[in-house]
Amino acid sequence: MMEGGDEAAAEGDAMVMEGMKMEMEGSMQKPNPFAYDKDERKYDGWNNVAASLLRNMLVNPVFGDMMKANAVAWEYNHEKGASTYPDLTRAAALVSAAAAKAATGENNVFISGYIDNDSQEALKDLVADKQSVHFPFVTAGWGSKDDAVNAFDHTPINPKKKDSYVKVLFEVTGAPSFTFAGCRQIVHRLNGEITGGDAADNIFVYQVKATKVEPQTVAEWKKAQEATPVAAAAPVEEPAMMMEDKPAEMAPEMAAE
Repeated sequence: MMEGGDEAAAEGDAMVMEGMKMEMEGSMQKPNPFAYDKDERKYDGWNNVAASLLRNMLVNPVFGDMMKANAVAWEYNHEKGASTYPDLTRAAALVSAAAAKAATGENNVFISGYIDNDSQEALKDLVADKQSVHFPFVTAGWGSKDDAVNAFDHTPINPKKKDSYVKVLFEVTGAPSFTFAGCRQIVHRLNGEITGGDAADNIFVYQVKATKVEPQTVAEWKKAQEATPVAAAAPVEEPAMMMEDKPAEMAPEMAAE
């Protein structure tokens, strides 16, 4: 049996060991690239409304997902999508216009996140068929591969569903982008060819070569749609089962960053 003094010493040693363990675990964790507290930009004034919305999308990922969902809904069904959440649709349009103007150059951008297993299978098909990938609206990436990889350690994910998701990293070359919030690279309507894919350290890495997407106003887009001839259906003698048209390929949604 330990004496009182021995028990106190043992408890003290245990506390020291626990503190050392926590310190070691903290030192092993990768640096946090989400350094929004170091953002020195001023966001006051009407001329910074779009920037304020974009920063809010990054700092509050749920709001960012809502904005992107509305932008995608409008792009694929503008009549219905614009009427669902009109205020969010207007805000997304403001952010999109500002991002399209700010994105310049041909830069290397690294986009990381979690996707579900079904989306991962779809990505494998894109690689096998050498198809293009499209990231609608605005997407926040990183300026270095290290930051993109480190972001996984600081992205919350439900531990009960961790086996349902995989880590993916897109290494994009030649992409128009701009630095924002002090630590992110923003791309607008990124389109590109998937030139390869492999797995390393439990991360599926895909190489993407950006291709230019010509910007259009709403009026130009509608005019182009009206000018596209609609093919007449060929007559058939017997009823036939028709397959639905395959929608345009789009990058799978990632877990909130």
